[in-house]
Amino acid sequence: ELQVEKREEIATLRKCMRALNAEQRAVIVMKYYLNLHDDGLANQLNQPLSTVKWWLRTARKKLKMEYKTATGEE
Repeated sequence: ELQVEKREEIATLRKCMRALNAEQRAVIVMKYYLNLHDDGLANQLNQPLSTVKWWLRTARKKLKMEYKTATGEE
């Protein structure tokens, strides 16, 4: 039963990730799956650190909103 819940949560997160634009998805994947720090993200994406931080901020905000909608949390 716990495995089923985990699979459902993963499926929900994947669906929510699709709502992000390409830049937002990239920074979320690089930061949380590849464990890159913000300065590493900026170097990899060839973007200023401030831009990368903005992308992360907006991506986390949108991901949170999408997750709440998908799970019925308000």
